[in-house]
Amino acid sequence: MNDSTENAEALASEVHGTARSMEALEEEMRVADVVVSAAPAAPPAFAPAALSALMKARRHARLVLVDLAVPRAIPPESGRLDGVYLCDVDDLERLQAAAMAERSAAVSAAERIVEEEIAQSAREEAERRAVPIIKAVRSRAADIAREEAARTARRLGDDPEVARRLDALAGAIVSKLLHAPSARLRQAGADGAP
Repeated sequence: MNDSTENAEALASEVHGTARSMEALEEEMRVADVVVSAAPAAPPAFAPAALSALMKARRHARLVLVDLAVPRAIPPESGRLDGVYLCDVDDLERLQAAAMAERSAAVSAAERIVEEEIAQSAREEAERRAVPIIKAVRSRAADIAREEAARTARRLGDDPEVARRLDALAGAIVSKLLHAPSARLRQAGADGAP
């Protein structure tokens, strides 16, 4: 709606709406959920008394009035009516600032999550790189321990039970001796140490 039919039609085509004359304002307000006004002076339909009657006709269905005029054109009292929410340019700026603050906080949170995931991935990759080294050291230590256990078993008379127990003892010693160094190697890889 606009004072000028040409302007009303141009605006309606931009928003895929229908142009109506200002005389149809009250009729349209009966069915509208949101009314945006940029008029320098509010039409009589926005006066508190007229809006009160309109809200009764609407059975108090909520109505949002957006006043884009600077200074405000719709009387603040109209926004105090039951079911009417009046929003002006200052409110829109506050809403925009709050939305931007929320977005900024969400971006910061997302960045933290990404950084944490990258760090976790780097730690896991470093641990994966350490695994072959740990396996090689453990394998070599186990081979040496088995050789020494077999040599000792032969010196003690080649008894299979003694050989089995010496082999188990050697394996346990290797595991205990290499546990802490293996853990430190994994941690050093995860921490990025050489």
